[in-house]
Order: sequence, then C-alpha cells, then structure tokens
Amino acid sequence: KNIPLWKIRNSNNIFFSNFGKSLNLKVINGGIIKDNEPNKLKKALKKAMRSDIDLIVTSGAISAGKFDFIPKFIKEFGFQNKFKGSKIKPGRPIMLSKLKKKLFLGLPGNPISTAAGFRFFLYPLIRNMLGMKKEKIFNAKLLSKYSKRKDFTHFLRCSLAVTKNGTCEIKILKGQQSNRLKALVEANCWGVFKSGKAKFKAGDFIECLPLIPSS
Repeated sequence: KNIPLWKIRNSNNIFFSNFGKSLNLKVINGGIIKDNEPNKLKKALKKAMRSDIDLIVTSGAISAGKFDFIPKFIKEFGFQNKFKGSKIKPGRPIMLSKLKKKLFLGLPGNPISTAAGFRFFLYPLIRNMLGMKKEKIFNAKLLSKYSKRKDFTHFLRCSLAVTKNGTCEIKILKGQQSNRLKALVEANCWGVFKSGKAKFKAGDFIECLPLIPSS
C-alpha cells in the first residue's frame, strides 16, 4: 500500500518486537510519541523509569535537533551518561545512561541505525547483564573493495555465501543508507569494517555476525 511522501512507515516498533521475541525477552511497547508532544514524551519516560523495567530503549529524538528532547529529560531524571555519540556508521548519535541499576539506551530514529544499535550495542549489553560470554564472531572473505573514514567503524549489510571448498565470502549490498530497508531485507549478515583502516580490498577477511542473533 502506498503512503504519502510526507509520511514514513513505522518499521522500528516491528523490529523492536521481533528482536525481543527472537531472544525470548519481554518487550513492553511504549508506543509512538510525536515530535510536537514533549510533555507526553517526558511522562512516558518517567513512567518507564519508575517501573520495574531493567532497560529502557528509545528510537529517535536523541541527537541535536529541534525536537530531540530525550537527552535533556534523561539528565533531569538523574541518569548519568556513560557515553553520548560513537564513531560508528550507521548510528553515530547513540547514547547510554545509567541510574542505579536501571539503564537507558537511546538509538537514532533511522531504521538501519536502530537495527545496528540493537545488534552491536543492545544485544551485547543484554548478554553482559545476563552474565553470558561474549558472542563468537567469524571471518569471511570480502568480494569487493570498500573505503571509509579511518577513525570510524562501519556496520554494513552483507550477503554471505559458503563456497564448495568451505570458504565464507561476503558481498556488500547496495543501498547502505541508514533510511533504506531493502539491503536489510536482502542481507543475511553484518560485515564489521573496523576503525584504524580506511581502505579494504577484495580478498581481505572481514569480521561478520548473523543479521539477528538467535539466542
């Protein structure tokens, strides 16, 4: 079904719910709050803060725009920032704060930024909270060159295949912009292009993780 150009589909809530279900986590959906409803946003955050929820996660309203009220409210509630912003793409404005035993993770609103935040920040955080070991990673051979800023880490949606001789190979999918969902739908893994290196060539081995963890 087509929607007007001035509207966007709410893919993030669906991703939130499915991500939680895949890990057998209890996810409480806080709903959608519009940009021009700061009081409603503050009330919802305060309600979550006073509940028995261990980890509060939001999508959007955390950067430096006109309607990005969340950092201000979180500070007012007494949360202490663990970090605000990270040299990653997508998801640079991400933030993590803590108040006693309660954690708040703020993710950017673009759908791929949200997905990357879940995969590379939320999931490792949950594993740590549950006392689980670090997730195992695997390496795959890159099929094409790739360039980026040396001081940034890029999380790319990739297609992985296993050759007849057992070698894992990954292909970088087209449309890596953080507002485009097609590559996420077509991907079966994330390729992690770490900071410290600007140019990657075909044949380099890249760290990879499944698109969504199963446990």
